[in-house]
Amino acid sequence: MQQILALIVLLFGMHATAQDRQLSPKARELTQALAALRTSPDDSAAQERYLKTFPHDYREFLNLFDLDHELYDGHDFVDALSLAGKGHDAELGKLLIG
Repeated sequence: MQQILALIVLLFGMHATAQDRQLSPKARELTQALAALRTSPDDSAAQERYLKTFPHDYREFLNLFDLDHELYDGHDFVDALSLAGKGHDAELGKLLIG
């Protein structure tokens, strides 16, 4: 029984590692910035990092979030802009308006 459980854990770990490798450096960086922001939503440095990491133009946004792209259905990333924008109104405005 322990061998089967160990095999399941090993296979799950391999699957999770394979998924992590599929992310581009930009997607990985944005995912890490989101995790830091969620951990410390009131941390100004985490907010700034997220705003700097979030795509700044439409092409870059589509490369991450468009249908069948690596962060498709990533509404969590867009929703997090409200957390990151606290106290960073100008930066958020530039990001959204261009």
